[in-house]
Amino acid sequence: MKMYFSKLAKVLLAGVAIVAVGCTDFGEDITNLNNKVDNDIVAGMIEPLQADLEKAVADLEAAQAALKNEILAKHDADVKTLKDADAALDGKIATAN
Repeated sequence: MKMYFSKLAKVLLAGVAIVAVGCTDFGEDITNLNNKVDNDIVAGMIEPLQADLEKAVADLEAAQAALKNEILAKHDADVKTLKDADAALDGKIATAN
């Protein structure tokens, strides 16, 4: 029985030693991965995409403003045409009476 406890104690000590070393290594690995994500991936991938999106937004806003101006110009032209037609009809009605 003494031999059983001796072997069990050795196995437990070896397990504790492996777990203690393994946990510290994982901490360093996680820190390295976080640094890589922060520095390489964010700076290398997200910042250029953000710049592209900002340019696309600016282009869309400019296109929207141009379309708005075009629609307003056509609207004003249509209103003028209708007012001229209305005036012409009023003139014909006045001469017919």
